[in-house]
Amino acid sequence: MKRWYSRSRAVMQQASPLDLAMASWALGRLGAYPPSQWTADFLIHSKYLPDVLVTAELLMSAAEQLPAFSPHSLALLLHALGLLRLKPNKEWMALALEQARYRFMRFNAQDFCGVLLGLYRMRYHPGQRWLDAYVQALALKV
Repeated sequence: MKRWYSRSRAVMQQASPLDLAMASWALGRLGAYPPSQWTADFLIHSKYLPDVLVTAELLMSAAEQLPAFSPHSLALLLHALGLLRLKPNKEWMALALEQARYRFMRFNAQDFCGVLLGLYRMRYHPGQRWLDAYVQALALKV
């Protein structure tokens, strides 16, 4: 794994949002906990940071980047955050969940499940209005 971490850090800045989301998901599925420097680089390149490290400037950057995520990439990112037990701050989560809500009608079954499981693992409650919209969109899809 050390070799993979080293090689992936070298190309991380060229990674797409989907690449970063999939890497995060895969590490979570493997139960791998990357070295702190790799995690720091990953967080910078994926435009989100855990609560302790968030600054106003980076939060604005995240707000600008999240709309570029496809429905599947955004769902995968939220799922991967949960698998890794990372919990961005409330402001970042509000932005991500707003973007997810805009994409509900384009989510597939895996996306709906991934988002909900990610939120559960982060121990994050998105609020009743968001949950109501989630359930309504899901009901239209099944």
